[in-house]
Amino acid sequence: MKNSRPPSLRMIADLAGVSLATVSLALRRSPKLLAATIARVDQVAAQVGYRRDANLSRVMSATAKSRYRQAGEVIACVVTRDPRSAWGRNSDPKSVPFRAMCKRAADYGYTAEPFWLLEEGLSAARANDILLARGTAGLVVFSPSYTLRKNGILTLPIRWNKFSVVEVDDVMTEPILNRVRHNHLSGIWRALEELEILGYRRIGLCLLDNVEVATHHRWTAGYLYWSRVRGFANSFTPLISNHFSEGEITQWIRKNRIDAVIGPGVEVLERIRSCGIRVPEDVGFASLDLFGSVTQGVSGIDQRRDVLWPMAIDLLVTTIHRNIKGEPEHPSTLTYAGEWVPGTTCRKVKAPPVPRLEESLPPWRATSLHVQ
Repeated sequence: MKNSRPPSLRMIADLAGVSLATVSLALRRSPKLLAATIARVDQVAAQVGYRRDANLSRVMSATAKSRYRQAGEVIACVVTRDPRSAWGRNSDPKSVPFRAMCKRAADYGYTAEPFWLLEEGLSAARANDILLARGTAGLVVFSPSYTLRKNGILTLPIRWNKFSVVEVDDVMTEPILNRVRHNHLSGIWRALEELEILGYRRIGLCLLDNVEVATHHRWTAGYLYWSRVRGFANSFTPLISNHFSEGEITQWIRKNRIDAVIGPGVEVLERIRSCGIRVPEDVGFASLDLFGSVTQGVSGIDQRRDVLWPMAIDLLVTTIHRNIKGEPEHPSTLTYAGEWVPGTTCRKVKAPPVPRLEESLPPWRATSLHVQ
């Protein structure tokens, strides 16, 4: 197949026995072609030594975006937790990150729309038929409730092999998809660092057990590593419970002389205050997930869903263009560390300085945005 001429699309078409348009679609991984056709074109292109022109690819990409805008291809955002009446309203904290996701989809020429998979009266078979009939380009699946977990397996009734899919968070156990999620390790290390800067030393972690499972123990792992390098490994352990009674939290704080508490959300903060413990006068508090108006004024980590959710569109569009459907051969995860919000539930306290131990405690900045 060696030729004195530079390899061209026409040459590949002639050798593969297909049209020029088919070669163009195959090199762009168009879902309109059979996988066998794409593989044949790839094989011939490799044999003749064809390489894409980067400048031409950019032009073709811009042309494709324009075409998609006219066609209005839809990305379905699969919702299983929230009712239709609440989704996207200005009072809903998810409205801001969802609008950011819709804007990112529009940048690529797609329309992002919510789809209620488990809505009452809608069977799984009918839901899949609707998605297919609409010619859905791909799915962004928001994490389902843990109440759907059965025999240790959490999945959804979707015909995975029919769609390009990206999951927001990584709650589902089957299938293992391309995902975007918060970087839990970076988040808790950032919170611990900020609390230490303020002067807190005996910092406790308080989690509900379903949150512990949903985060795959990453917050606990990060905290236990910090407690070891800070010399607290044998002093006190995280409080993990299926519910927080007032006496349980009070006893844990007082017995271990804890001066600051880290929790996933405001539930722990409300329990602490209901025990008569003043925040931040008696104990400081930092949340690992500031989300919505109920957390206004609370110190902690804003996971920045307005940044994270559009990343799901970036990853999904790549998945669509590569014609990957269902469970990918090599699943990828994009993570984002979020940002620290000072708030009013922590304050500066007097304490001797603590060495940074940079060699022992990985800096959160080094893992703020990466692919793993």
